[in-house]
Amino acid sequence: MAQLSVVIPVYNVARYIGATLDSVLAQTFADIEVVAVDDGSSDGSKEILADYAARDGRVVPIFLGENGGSAHARKRGAEAASGAYILFVDGDDTLAPDACGIIARRLSRGAVDLLQFPENVVAEGDVGVDELRAVQAFVTPHRGKIRSGRLLSECIARDKVSWTLHGKVFAAEPMKRACAEMSDARIVMGDDLYMFFLFLYFANSYRGVGGKGLYTYYLGRGITGGSKPDGARFEKYCGQGDVVRLIRQFLERNGALDRCADAYARARELLLANCVRSWIALDRKDRARGFDALVGAWGAVDAVSGLADLLREEKKAVADGAFGAKSLESAKRDVRTIATFYYRLRNGGTERIISALTELWLGMGFKVVLFTEEPPHAEDYPVAPSVTRVVLPRGQVPGAFGARAERLRAALAEHGVDLMVYHAWVNPFALWDMLLVKSSGVPFVMYAHSIAQFMLLFGDGYYHEMPSVYRLADAVLSLSRVDRQYWGYFCDCVKWISNPVCFDPDAIGQSSPDG
Repeated sequence: MAQLSVVIPVYNVARYIGATLDSVLAQTFADIEVVAVDDGSSDGSKEILADYAARDGRVVPIFLGENGGSAHARKRGAEAASGAYILFVDGDDTLAPDACGIIARRLSRGAVDLLQFPENVVAEGDVGVDELRAVQAFVTPHRGKIRSGRLLSECIARDKVSWTLHGKVFAAEPMKRACAEMSDARIVMGDDLYMFFLFLYFANSYRGVGGKGLYTYYLGRGITGGSKPDGARFEKYCGQGDVVRLIRQFLERNGALDRCADAYARARELLLANCVRSWIALDRKDRARGFDALVGAWGAVDAVSGLADLLREEKKAVADGAFGAKSLESAKRDVRTIATFYYRLRNGGTERIISALTELWLGMGFKVVLFTEEPPHAEDYPVAPSVTRVVLPRGQVPGAFGARAERLRAALAEHGVDLMVYHAWVNPFALWDMLLVKSSGVPFVMYAHSIAQFMLLFGDGYYHEMPSVYRLADAVLSLSRVDRQYWGYFCDCVKWISNPVCFDPDAIGQSSPDG
């Protein structure tokens, strides 16, 4: 039984695997085994691995019939490992010659379930300086100890320890317990966090140490870092949504979701943020496809909440990117239930129109659901008792849209809404509501209650975003022929509804231009 098992997942890394194996087998510390798992390579990697195994008995090769993803390969390697400790090395990275010896000495001075040591991050390809520095800072060890019962909260929820698997050595017993709980589902992104999260659940102690870099991580060789992702690559990124579901299933299975709620929430936040930032980095031609992938992997509530929270100041870019997404297409349907939204139902012209509209709709045989942000008030305009009222959280501060999205999505489903008529036409948060409603399969009508240039008159920056937002709507209702013409430049379906004013505007003479 070796003291240290080095587990190497191998998949189509023929260019690098020889250097990786050489760096491991040349260790000055000899009490190691090398469990190398070929994950269905097709580029000659497995032949290289077989050659090394034939020449050095410390190499334990495992050949998987088909590609199951790096998480599955690491799991199989950890299960086969015989060492007291496990060190993961990617198939395109290397170890310093004395890495295993230094690690063994560190462990001999005090047993610990998780030991983190320094790494050297080397940029390859088009990795920028800022990205390199950020990753180097991210993998720098937390210099201190963390004891039993606090590992998930301290390492994940409070971001004290990077969640990558490289640059760390793991006690075999808790790692094997974690592997026993891991799904065999194919995971290509977020797999480090998945295995790390489960390991921390079973581990009891952490220590971070300083010194020289023992592991060289080549940023840009794999799927992480470097080149801007295209549509196909981004779809792999979105697989991180599966990791969140798997972590939740694990916690529920062990009755620990409430106890580990902070760590679970942070893991979800981290992975969703990775996907959202990758989406906005796509070329514009790939963003519609990417939006569909984001919604498909995360669901409408999480996808739109992530966009709203991280890209709240980039609404035009988000709206332009989402335009043309299949998940926002509205199929023709019979309308039986109409939902309508405004902030409140009192003290204003729009509110009075909504009161009248609900009466008209009810008289035409529709069911009506009224969404507001204010609860019912004594000064509200009247609505019939048969109108269902749903009060939404405001969701207008960073990180708050998720609660609003969950409430809105649940109410749309609960009441079988077939159409949303949205009256908050100058609401800077209308985009997020629209994306949530439409990605829930409900058509969306924007009801504009004044002239299109209203916000321009007041110097509001939302004016330049409105065309991009409005063209996502299934229809726009305008109050004048001029506005119908204006919105028609951006939107396919614009209808003019005469504003019920109480005077003839053509009878009013032009005022003096002086003053």
